[in-house]
Parts: sequence; C-alpha cells; structure tokens
Amino acid sequence: MAPAARCCPTPDRRLADWLGHELAESTDGERTRLIHELMALIHTRRGLLERLRRDAQIRAWLDAWLYVHVPATCALLSALAAHVIVVFLYW
Repeated sequence: MAPAARCCPTPDRRLADWLGHELAESTDGERTRLIHELMALIHTRRGLLERLRRDAQIRAWLDAWLYVHVPATCALLSALAAHVIVVFLYW
C-alpha cells in the first residue's frame, strides 16, 4: 500500500474501522448481524470500484491503441495492395 493511502484513509476505510469498533462492542445479535451485512456490502462495493477503475484504465489504453492501430492498418493494406499490383504487372 502506498504511504499516501496509509496517512489518508478513504471513507470506506473509516467506515469499516468504525463498524469494526461497533462490532467489537456489540452484544446484541441483531445489531451484530446488521454490522456484518454492512461490512459485506462495503467489501462488495470496494471490489466493484476496483473493477470499474481497472475497466476505465483498460478502456483508455484501447482508445489510445486505436490511434496507432488504425493508421498502421491502413498503411499496411496500402502496401499490400501496391505489392499485389506490382506482382501482377511484372509477372
């Protein structure tokens, strides 16, 4: 974990810490069950946010790749067409 992440906890981290503290002090079974459900939801949310961030990063890389791929493809197709024409002309 990066040093900045340790010194500046996220809202999810603060909420999880608070829920952990509440869970440690909880003696009521229903309250304990609700805290466990909330902690599970936080964990699910964190996983979804990580997945969304990764998907956005991959999408950005793919968008950038298009700026390389499309011109290179057009150039190669032009070279192929020129090659085919030259082969048939000099055959």
